[in-house]
Amino acid sequence: MERMGAVQQCPNCGATISPDLTVETSSDGPAGGRCPVCQMSMTSPAPEQRNQLASAEDLGSRLSSLVELARNSGLPADEIVQVLREELAFTAELAHQGRQMFIQIIDLGPQEGTVADPAAPDGRDLLLSRGRAADRPR
Repeated sequence: MERMGAVQQCPNCGATISPDLTVETSSDGPAGGRCPVCQMSMTSPAPEQRNQLASAEDLGSRLSSLVELARNSGLPADEIVQVLREELAFTAELAHQGRQMFIQIIDLGPQEGTVADPAAPDGRDLLLSRGRAADRPR
């Protein structure tokens, strides 16, 4: 058993763990113990992580930093997106208890201003050229 030094929030369920609460520790796990609500293994936060977020802008900034770190560490983009999608769905479900949320990313095609592959034939041109070839006498 270990006594917590500062107020912590469980990264999994969001439970606030006060400093006067004693949490279970495991000798094989990281220092910090387990959340008394969801039993997730927790580590003591690093000094820079102890700062509270002041705004949604701070949250966005930290998320961007984490995503950049993940990219620089070689984590595939699809895995990063999957983790973010799962976390977003979990947060949405916490905000709307009793509801099951699904996060979907929709590919809307190329952005305006991007140049399409000039070597790729336009479908309309193909149809027109086929029609002209059928009209020619043999």
